[in-house]
Amino acid sequence: MADGHASPVTEFWLARLDRTIGTEQPRTVKQSNADFNRTALGFERIGVGSGLVVIFVLFFADRRERGSVQAMLMVSVTTMLGAGLVMIKFFEDPYQNVPGSIRPEAMARTLATLESTRGEEGTRAPCGPDGLPLRRPS
Repeated sequence: MADGHASPVTEFWLARLDRTIGTEQPRTVKQSNADFNRTALGFERIGVGSGLVVIFVLFFADRRERGSVQAMLMVSVTTMLGAGLVMIKFFEDPYQNVPGSIRPEAMARTLATLESTRGEEGTRAPCGPDGLPLRRPS
């Protein structure tokens, strides 16, 4: 992560997760929409949608109102959409070397916490200390 390279173990688990999700067939409209959103060009589509919302807000312009009121409406809508796009972009790749990104120290603490509570719950991790699965998927 620090060098900007993916871990082979992580890639294995992501591929396994994708295979698992890929075998599931959506049974409801809600599940179909969730599957489409996961696989479609999400960020680009959301960006275009945000631009359309800003253009739509322009239709609320009224010559009888002061310019500052109309500007406040445009700025507030644009700020909210911009903040949403920034958050989506960050969550798409949270391991970048930028302020606020996820660092390995937090993951180490999380793993230690999970390891300490695992015995209490009586469950076994599906992988060994090296990250490889204990048994092959069927």
